[in-house]
Amino acid sequence: MPLVSAQTSAIHQDEEAKRQTALASHGSVSPLATLVPEVLAQIFFFVPTKRPGASVLWDVTELTNLGLVCRYWHSVTLTPILWRDVVVGDTIPQAQTQAMIERSGALPIRIGAAIRHKSECTAMYSLLEPYVHRVEELIFDLLTTDDCVLPRGDLNIPNLRFLEVTSYAKATIPLVSARHPLPHLSELHIMNVVYNDVASMIRPTLTRLNLCIMFNYSTPSAYPMPEFLTILQSLPALQDLHCASMFFSNSFDELQAGHAPQVTLSQLRILYIIDHRAAVANLLNHIIIPVDFFRTRWNFHYDEPGMLVETEVSLDSLGRGQRGLEQLFAAYASKLCGQGLIGAMPPTDGLLLEFGRVMGMEFSVYHRTEKNSQWATYHKVRRAALALDALVKVDPTFLESLRELTVRTARYENLVELNIHDSGLLPFLSWERDTSCPKNLTALSVNLVNLESLVLDRSYGVFEAIFMQHQNTLNYSDNILAEDEGEEDDEELEFGELDEDEQDDDWQNEEEEMDEDMPLLFPKLRSLTLIHHMFRKNPRYSPMSQDLTENMWRLKFILETRQDAKHPLEVLRIVQAYRFRAEDVKILEENTEVQWDGDTTYADK
Repeated sequence: MPLVSAQTSAIHQDEEAKRQTALASHGSVSPLATLVPEVLAQIFFFVPTKRPGASVLWDVTELTNLGLVCRYWHSVTLTPILWRDVVVGDTIPQAQTQAMIERSGALPIRIGAAIRHKSECTAMYSLLEPYVHRVEELIFDLLTTDDCVLPRGDLNIPNLRFLEVTSYAKATIPLVSARHPLPHLSELHIMNVVYNDVASMIRPTLTRLNLCIMFNYSTPSAYPMPEFLTILQSLPALQDLHCASMFFSNSFDELQAGHAPQVTLSQLRILYIIDHRAAVANLLNHIIIPVDFFRTRWNFHYDEPGMLVETEVSLDSLGRGQRGLEQLFAAYASKLCGQGLIGAMPPTDGLLLEFGRVMGMEFSVYHRTEKNSQWATYHKVRRAALALDALVKVDPTFLESLRELTVRTARYENLVELNIHDSGLLPFLSWERDTSCPKNLTALSVNLVNLESLVLDRSYGVFEAIFMQHQNTLNYSDNILAEDEGEEDDEELEFGELDEDEQDDDWQNEEEEMDEDMPLLFPKLRSLTLIHHMFRKNPRYSPMSQDLTENMWRLKFILETRQDAKHPLEVLRIVQAYRFRAEDVKILEENTEVQWDGDTTYADK
């Protein structure tokens, strides 16, 4: 014990000696100086910075308000770590900035500058020139249209690691240029800066690239995608890529012709893209990314660039056409099929298509081994028919792997009072009154041969298309039977009547041939779930009034057709139905097992 006490006492004495030495070297008489540096850092670490979780105070009001604690803040020397964030601007006296740099000692410093005039760039040059070897981060907020290029040249900042430039007037990047190697630059964040300056700042050491609203000097709305892909090709260490409203030229044919390189981003961990659909599709088609990243960190959005800034953007692939959505869906699905991925993609289990009044279209993909999902949202896309058009053109391998398909449309506030079948007020909720839907569904069903579960949440037009497809199946089988009966009559006239056993054998063989040739929709379908569907037109309906304009009897027709074709449903699930009662369950149970949630809230509405 005495030995331990002696060691503890020696440690305390050593710490006290260091503290007294620090106080003497700083020459401070403030009571604040008696606090350890770590405590001071927690109290006063409010100096402006763009780092996550920190506040941005360009006028440095709080910095000058240290007088609330110390009567004369400029006479208090705090630990150097408090002064490593240096703010430059027209509201800050240059002497104050100089004092901040001096108090930071020999630590690396981060420079934040709000530049309103070109003269401020000149002042910054003179201020920072003696300390360029200590500058690691530069954050510029450009509030001027002046050209920030100085006659005396740029600063060579050899240890620069982080550069962020935010502009509101298509400005150039101040103080740094392509003349200097910048061997340690790892993060580049650029907003609204001319492309020539941005391209000159690209370095192979970049791990994070964040670009928003890029401009050329001459044509601000036609930035070529191949040039951007060439830039990405020079970034082997890139881990985080953010692109927002880049206004890429959307010439899909040009890219398909081989004018753009295939780029491998083996270290990519985060990808975030906001642009028009064709541009996003082009980018996805030309990047090769790790499969683990694709399954876990995937996020891209579609938006109209014209909503962010007025330009001459072409609208060919935006709201007026389907091509952009088809390209984007196909590009995404190609990744699901394993194309453009580093590593093997597990088999796909299910697909969810969701259409919202505000959010547009969203689709999720689930994997059989684990329920990780990838998702993407398309704003301004409100017609589910676009999804059918896109699905038809997706790789058949992807479609054949699907076991589950869910189509969900947005909720309409007055759905209970609205007669869905007789109204044209909901064109954006489903394929209602879309004549192309049955044709697309037929083409789609050719590849969805392994679909086992179908969920329709609202999606009334999809249900109608399925009914029409089953009608076509019945007409097809009737025509085959009619042709076969005619051939039998001819044979009887020529060869005479057959005995009863031969007739039974021939009839059975013909029935099997008919089953093989019959184009039944989703032949392996075993489960159908209907959510929020309206089964009757009139709330005071008669249970036995068979009317094929009502969903109740359309559903009955579908069940009977599949049963006759020897591909019956195993289970029918009905959830939160409108105008549906217990007696309807008995009618449907003649053909399959019915699982009804028993909700009669809207039975008579």
